Amino acid sequence: MRRNGGFSLFELAASAIIVAILAWYLLDRMTTYQEMAEKTVVESIIMNMRSGLRYREAELMTHNQENEIAALVGENPVKWLEKAPPNYLGELSAPRENEIPPGSWYFDKRERELHYLVKRDGNFVPGPSGKHELRFRVTALNGGKAAGAAQLPVQGVALTLMEPYRWF
Repeated sequence: MRRNGGFSLFELAASAIIVAILAWYLLDRMTTYQEMAEKTVVESIIMNMRSGLRYREAELMTHNQENEIAALVGENPVKWLEKAPPNYLGELSAPRENEIPPGSWYFDKRERELHYLVKRDGNFVPGPSGKHELRFRVTALNGGKAAGAAQLPVQGVALTLMEPYRWF
């Protein structure tokens, strides 16, 4: 005797399992894509800060104010953006890491460093400190004190990554 309509209980269970596997795969891929998007946004913001720093350097050179380039060392690179990132918390004097939400930027006034706390870190491998954050500082190029020598003039500045990491 043959039935004409509907699913058997076995067919329904098999379909539910297939849908569950596909949904799990989709959610896993979506999480990976969200992490890739976070990485891309962070890298884009850093590129914009580096461009702003180069622009500021060129502006000082154009106005014959090369001696003021050294003053850029240790500055907050967010100043060179037209608009701060929406997740920028500002300049903090003594930030407590446990109070700063992941996915946030802040400038540590004491260390003179820009920090970004990674939000989606499934594929993030931190540096020696083990912290899931990125740290940048404006540093002098070809300047400072040489061993046993006088202060050398600053030839330029760069936004330098303070601790290596791997993300993907």
